[in-house]
Amino acid sequence: MAEPYDTTVIRGDTLRWTFNWSSLLGQTFDMSGSTLYMAIGRSFDNTSLLVNYEVNVEPGSTAVLPQGFTGGISSGATGGTLFVCVGSTYTQRFPLYTSVFYDIQLTKASNKDVLTLQNGQITILPDVNVT
Repeated sequence: MAEPYDTTVIRGDTLRWTFNWSSLLGQTFDMSGSTLYMAIGRSFDNTSLLVNYEVNVEPGSTAVLPQGFTGGISSGATGGTLFVCVGSTYTQRFPLYTSVFYDIQLTKASNKDVLTLQNGQITILPDVNVT
């Protein structure tokens, strides 16, 4: 079951968060060989897509923090920690005074199961100073 998470961003800012994915028994999740996908859109269809990230989690890999301008998602092979970054380049183009929707999915290499790890809404607020 997906872990819901809603947040707010000032348009043009970098948005970062971290979460830990574990089993119902509290065991950390092995993401080795899996592919992580993140999609952000104005609604729940592909025609409204604003941002799309994809990363393959290599066995034995460690997480690398995504860059602030472009963003991305990252996870090490073990431990279940996922780093999420929506780049400022993208948030600058988000529609003001509304919410966009996102989900983060994992496709397991072993059996091609698809799991939605997290989903929610991002509320967009205006900035006062533009840099």
